[in-house]
Amino acid sequence: MKRGGSGVNDYLRKRVSGAFPVVLIMTLLLSIPACARLEKGEAPAKKKPVVNKDKLLEEVRKTYVCPESNAPIAESKDEGLPCSTGEKALELVAVMADAGWEEEKIRAYVTEVFVQGRDTSFVVPGDRQFRGNKDAPVAMVEFTDMQCPFCKRYFQQTFPALMKDYVETGKLKYVQINLPLPFHQQAQKAAEALYCANEAGRFWEMREKEFINQDNLSPEALQKYASELGIKPEAFKQCLDSGRYASKVQEDLSIANRAGVRGTPGFIVARTRGDGKVRGTYISGAVPTENFVAVIEETLKKVGKK
Repeated sequence: MKRGGSGVNDYLRKRVSGAFPVVLIMTLLLSIPACARLEKGEAPAKKKPVVNKDKLLEEVRKTYVCPESNAPIAESKDEGLPCSTGEKALELVAVMADAGWEEEKIRAYVTEVFVQGRDTSFVVPGDRQFRGNKDAPVAMVEFTDMQCPFCKRYFQQTFPALMKDYVETGKLKYVQINLPLPFHQQAQKAAEALYCANEAGRFWEMREKEFINQDNLSPEALQKYASELGIKPEAFKQCLDSGRYASKVQEDLSIANRAGVRGTPGFIVARTRGDGKVRGTYISGAVPTENFVAVIEETLKKVGKK
């Protein structure tokens, strides 16, 4: 049998162009079980049980995290957010199902394409805001967009538990990096407002105000939230209007780019280092709290802390 003779290989070569990382595509191409066995002259395996393709596709719609929005295909569609690889991911799953792949093997490859759990490396400047003990054994970096609905969901549903169980107990240093996405028109100024509020020591309080009032992040609204936090109105307005921290937000975007984070919310969990270098595990999207706990606990175990 000539290489590329299977229907799955033909599909992958013709249809999955640049949407997925090259290394993952090669992994798929080189690990088609039936093709590999036939090339070695071995007898094909017994016919695999037919999978429930419709059920599997629906599962992928609800779980596949789109790189641009960091939200599943279904939620991205409902929210009108971009998801350039969503349809190709569904097509790929359908082809694998039709080719007789087992459901667990399909899920394994799809999970790999999600890039959940991949390692990444970058540097966080020492002047970025953090919560908790600066010498905590583990650090968690959040890449966030103040206008992102999934960031708000994480803030409401998961952040409080992580604060209580890990940050306040001294196990976790929590850092925020701003990643305002281009299709959120108010996100850039909302990020700048955080740094303006930080001049009065109100960074995290302003973050809370913005997430709670996410539907209104206009400059006038940001001014109102700052006043409610006791920040001098004139100083805050001058800071925001002048764009004093626009370049700092752009630096945040560069940090996110070096870390390989393209959507929000995105998170890196890593052992703490004094030089600002971060090398750790990437978590994409507002996933359940237990997903974060599992990665944090595993990292604590690696550094000898429990």
